Amino acid sequence: MIELEQSILGQFILYPETHIYIMRLNPNWFTEYRKELVGQLQTMYMHNEPITLGSIAKNFRKNLSEIATLQNIVTTNIYIEKEINQLEHHYKLEEIKRKMHDFDYNRTLQDIVNDLSLIISESTISLFTKPYNMSLS
Repeated sequence: MIELEQSILGQFILYPETHIYIMRLNPNWFTEYRKELVGQLQTMYMHNEPITLGSIAKNFRKNLSEIATLQNIVTTNIYIEKEINQLEHHYKLEEIKRKMHDFDYNRTLQDIVNDLSLIISESTISLFTKPYNMSLS
């Protein structure tokens, strides 16, 4: 998934037209320093600051060489929405697995049903602005 994270972030650096997708991201979908990078991109977007390698560099000097290479990973931006959906899907699937692994069945039936309903509702992702439940995949 790191390659997918890198591709998405590289597109934000290279293609200003992709910035409309920045607020759709959840930093938790990313790993390592990329979580913080997404948070910074969202802050920059909300403050109408330019998103460039130079503007990102001031807060990520330690990872600057890796961030600079993100631009080399990306060839096009036509798949950004699909890639964001893949990243979200992967994250939510892993969360479901983790929650079901730790699930406590020694409770009342109503508590179990409530928790399962919550897990299902948290697994919903949106594709093309339509709700899409992962249980249907």
